[in-house]
Amino acid sequence: MAVEMKDRMEADNILEVKDLTKYFPVRRTLKQCLHHQKPEAVHAVDHLNLTLRRGEVTGLVGESGCGKSTLARVITNLYSADSGDILFDGRSIVRTKAGQKNLYGTRIQMVFQDPYASLNPRMRIRQMLYEIMAVHHLCSPVEREQTAVHYLELVGLNASYLDSYPAQLSGGQRQRISIARALLVRPELLIADEAITALDVSIQAQIINLLCDLRQELGLSMLFISHDLTVVQYISDKVVVMYLGEIVESSPTEQLFQNPLHPYTEALLRATPKIGDRSMIYEKGMQGEAPSPIHMPAGCRFHTRCPYAVMRCSQEEPRLVDCGGGHFAACFRCVAEQNHG
Repeated sequence: MAVEMKDRMEADNILEVKDLTKYFPVRRTLKQCLHHQKPEAVHAVDHLNLTLRRGEVTGLVGESGCGKSTLARVITNLYSADSGDILFDGRSIVRTKAGQKNLYGTRIQMVFQDPYASLNPRMRIRQMLYEIMAVHHLCSPVEREQTAVHYLELVGLNASYLDSYPAQLSGGQRQRISIARALLVRPELLIADEAITALDVSIQAQIINLLCDLRQELGLSMLFISHDLTVVQYISDKVVVMYLGEIVESSPTEQLFQNPLHPYTEALLRATPKIGDRSMIYEKGMQGEAPSPIHMPAGCRFHTRCPYAVMRCSQEEPRLVDCGGGHFAACFRCVAEQNHG
């Protein structure tokens, strides 16, 4: 019975990231060269584990530089993984043999942060969409215009945009084109990497509502990466909190916002402005700057900024443990409270 339950749960997972690592070597100094020392590296993603369930939206949050975008690019094969594995629909998409068909295919697509940089300024929208249809053999040449118009209408645009260049469009219109381009190949998983950050606030709301509608209409699974916790709370079924290359908390959305267990998550929530809250001064919050991703602190990576840190935090690294109800946290304080309860 337990084995059947495990198999059923794994079948519900569209993506599983297992012990994933991605480092970026930095150029050696003259002293390091003279002493034949190995180059240091930025620990962008460090032995990270993550699971995305089919048909759900998972929000990924954290400060700038914590590794969110790097993780997205490793999942989409824009960066190669140093170690670990990624399973998509139960199959490894990292350990693909040379010459074997790319298992990524068109099933995972990504919408990037900057709509001004993600579209080719020398190509009309028609050319961009037609090229994708031709490369992936999505339809016959006579059906291309009808297909292109269908996906433009899906994102709230019409046929008049086909002959436009990106420079003739607003930021919101460009991002809609980027979403239409990603959806054209009928992906099962859509990764939105800060997809609304570069847009005006009013346009952000439109794009968020569009993504929610598309999720329902197409049955998409989605990894929504953002530093805006208010947006993540609105769109996500589950929230994952990342700090210095690793996951420190993971929980169903409502549970995380009502009862954050990790001190880093608490600090992020305190830093989020709330309507009607006139006070911006809090008793406990993050202290100082984040440590260097090259020289990681021993023990818990957050202990140098944590108001609850004790001696053990600087000596041992906490593991991500289940604190009940699918709420996971990597903090000795959480484990102690759970055992005491």
